Formats: sequence, C-alpha cells, structure tokens
Amino acid sequence: MKELRAEILCEGTFASKSGDVEVILYSMGGPCKGQGQQPSGICGNMVVQYLAAIVKSKKIQPYKINGLLVNAISLDKNVIYLQGKKLHKNDPRCCPSIDAKLTIKITQNGFSRL
Repeated sequence: MKELRAEILCEGTFASKSGDVEVILYSMGGPCKGQGQQPSGICGNMVVQYLAAIVKSKKIQPYKINGLLVNAISLDKNVIYLQGKKLHKNDPRCCPSIDAKLTIKITQNGFSRL
C-alpha cells in the first residue's frame, strides 16, 4: 500500500451553490512533488488547489488552479471569481506576494478560464 504524502486542508475548502451549479474549492497540501521520500524540510511544503462542480446533477471533472493561491471566491450562476496571490520571482514557494484575480466559467463540459 502506498502512503499518501498530501492531505485536504479543511481551512482551504469552500462550497457554494447558484441556481443549478454547485462548486467546491479544495486545497491539498504536502511535500513537494517529485521529491520522493526525502526528509521533511528538504524542499518545503506546497499547496495545490482544485475546483470541482456539479451542473444540473452532472459531475464536472476537477480543475487544477495554476499560479494562484486563492484566498477569496464568489460564484454568480456559472462564473467563479477567484482572488488571491501569485508568486513573484523572488518569493519563497510558501508565500506568494502579488495580488491576482482569475475568472472561470463552468459548463456541462468543464471549466474554462475567461
């Protein structure tokens, strides 16, 4: 049995519903990808965030949010508005410092960036 090296972070979970659309943002944290079983502290921890949705009772494949650590989210019908921070070239991986926004549309076929 393979040991998991990540966990869902409860404080990084958000769920909302607007009409026929339900969406959840969840965050997973753990050791750096591809670093094998190195001792902790070698490469630091990372957080990866995903969106999942149900549109008219149909499950939508999860969508990995790249380049943004989300700290605020809102849902208006089938459009998700995300706010957060992105990394500056000199930021440590744990601590993005640049304010950023991302808008994502949900359809029955999946997520798409606007």
